[in-house]
Amino acid sequence: MNNKYLLGLCLIFILMLSCGCASAMQQHNFGNDFSMNVPDGTNFEKIESELYDDLPFEETDYMDEGSETIIGYVNDAMISEENVDCNYDVLFRMFNPDLNECLEYHQDNLKVLEPESKDGFAVVGLHQDNKTVILIGHDVNQLIEMMGSVEFN
Repeated sequence: MNNKYLLGLCLIFILMLSCGCASAMQQHNFGNDFSMNVPDGTNFEKIESELYDDLPFEETDYMDEGSETIIGYVNDAMISEENVDCNYDVLFRMFNPDLNECLEYHQDNLKVLEPESKDGFAVVGLHQDNKTVILIGHDVNQLIEMMGSVEFN
């Protein structure tokens, strides 16, 4: 009887751990451009920024102030496979001006830049055809999960 009781407790513990590891997500449409799963309780609103006034292409940005997560979207042939990594790097440096080093790697078709110190903002990018989605935020694992759900319209 003791073994059954111990086995039951272990199963409950494993179930509790597995439920706590998965974050609840909901699908969100970003205009007619793309859809993506975002964490429950987030409220991404389109933002206007003078930061991009001098760019030769149009960028659409969304932000959830509660999580300090920013989503950028560009659909322009000027952003290509050859120069998109430079754009990711510029954004990483802009959001982390005091950091010298970052971990830079590919995960599936995503480009990930995260601060080595874990104190700054991570940048996760997806480029497909002429379309680019960029996520900037603190939780790199959540950003990767969100980006893995992107569907272009």
